[in-house]
Amino acid sequence: GNIIDNENFSSFGYVQVHEAGNIETKGVLVKVEALEELGVSGAKELYEIMNGIENYADSGWYKVGVDIEPGEHIIESYGSGYVAIVSGPVGDYDIIKNDNFDGRYSVNLQEGQYLNISRATIVE
Repeated sequence: GNIIDNENFSSFGYVQVHEAGNIETKGVLVKVEALEELGVSGAKELYEIMNGIENYADSGWYKVGVDIEPGEHIIESYGSGYVAIVSGPVGDYDIIKNDNFDGRYSVNLQEGQYLNISRATIVE
C-alpha cells in the first residue's frame, strides 16, 4: 500500500525493482544484466537504438561511467530545467544535489552516480 518511488521517464532511466508491489510501465523494462546480452552498454545506448537516433543528450536518467563520462558537464535548459545528481537508480537513491534552473548549469559527476535531467540538454 505504500509507494516506494515514482518517476515519469521522458526517455530512459534506471529502476531498482523491489520484490514487493507492482510496477506500472507504458514503456520497456529491461534487466540491467540483459543489457550485455543485447549488446549495449547501458539504457542510453538501448534507447538510441530503439529510436534510431545518435548522440542523445536530452532529458533522461544517465548512469555516470556508462551513459555519460565522469567530470564536468554543462546542461542547458529549454524553459525551466531540472537537474539531480543521485546515488543510485529510481527506488534506491539519495539526492546528492538537485536544482531547478533556467539557462546553463554546470555539474561535476563521479563514476557510479546518476544524473537525472528534465527539460534540458547536455551541451558540453
